[in-house]
Amino acid sequence: VMVAAVRAMFAIPGHFSFGILMGYYYSLVVFYPHSKRHTTNMVMLWCGPVLLHGLYDTLLFSMSKVNVISSLVIFCTFIYFCIKMWKYVAKRIDEHLKRDMAQGSEQDRLRAIETFRRLVQKDSKRYEADYISILDSTAQYFSDQEQVEKADSLYLELVDIYKSKGDTLSMAHYLSKRAYIKPFADALPILNEVFDIYNNNGMHREIVLTLEGIGICHMDLEQYPKARHFFIRAINLFQSSGVFTQDDTGSILASLYFYMGEAFCQDRLYDEAVEYYQMAEKDLNPDLFSPTNRVMLYRSCTQCHSFLDQYQACYDASLQGLALCTDPEYSDMRADMLNALSDACIFLGKYDEAEQYAQECIGIDADAYKYALCNLASSYLFRGMFDQAEPIYIKNGEELSENFLEDINRYEAFGIITDALRPDVE
Repeated sequence: VMVAAVRAMFAIPGHFSFGILMGYYYSLVVFYPHSKRHTTNMVMLWCGPVLLHGLYDTLLFSMSKVNVISSLVIFCTFIYFCIKMWKYVAKRIDEHLKRDMAQGSEQDRLRAIETFRRLVQKDSKRYEADYISILDSTAQYFSDQEQVEKADSLYLELVDIYKSKGDTLSMAHYLSKRAYIKPFADALPILNEVFDIYNNNGMHREIVLTLEGIGICHMDLEQYPKARHFFIRAINLFQSSGVFTQDDTGSILASLYFYMGEAFCQDRLYDEAVEYYQMAEKDLNPDLFSPTNRVMLYRSCTQCHSFLDQYQACYDASLQGLALCTDPEYSDMRADMLNALSDACIFLGKYDEAEQYAQECIGIDADAYKYALCNLASSYLFRGMFDQAEPIYIKNGEELSENFLEDINRYEAFGIITDALRPDVE
């Protein structure tokens, strides 16, 4: 009985610790063979348990040669050492597991989630925070990979976790993430639920951002008056709450002005749209405002000025937008800017520039090709170079041939072409 008691107190925790250390370094040697610490890990694999066992033997032998109090101190020190080593190694294993998951394949991530799910069932207090972190990062991974159903199921699990804990703000956070990966029609009821939670908690910043999201959903559903309703609510709350910073003005408020302009533009209320675009341009902070939205701002502003026959303003806005479209990601927007510039140049009598911008656009974007050809032909037309203008229309098909006569009528109505310049084309 005495032997059993002694082995229970010393041999079991001792060999438990040796096994942890050996298993930890063995896993590093096997799974990270190309690590810079591979040699160190190999040495620790063999020498670590031997040294620890030697320390263990030394402590046990010394206990027989000292008094009871000293033996008790040695025993407590030994147990404390075992516990600390177990916690240290367990923590490092958790770190490696999360790192592997972050760098691993989809299956690696799903296996890690299942592993932590089982651990949470055994010890919720210890593992729940890591489990939530893994769910969050994996859901974001699936979202980035556009695997919406898998991301949605993980976000829904996070919502349920916080709902069971009564943490409504964290629940709203993950409801928002669910909303932003769903189709706009499905996102609306989720965002309305999020709005109610933030509104009940007086979270002004989150309320404004949620109202913006609801407005964007209505925009996509072509419900432009409703979209404007939510954007203006967000703008009014932003301006009246007094909790927003100057940086917020340069990002959040500027974004709201931009979307408000978009909602007016889509409803063909171009004067109002230009007003809000100009407000967005005035307030935006280039370091904080979305680069894509900034390019879209100038493109939309250009379109509105064109519809309003404000060709100098169209020219200026197009130049500003063109300067931002240097990244290949914005090639389609660059083509739009070049077409707008060449169009504006024609109306401003800058025919050489019109030819230059049209020529550049032709080589960029297939969707803008025909419009650029029309502008190129027009640039020839207004310099009396009819022999160069006519073949462009005729060679490129019936659609462009029709555009040729339409363009002539359009320019004549605007007063920049007369019968004397009109070419003899059937």
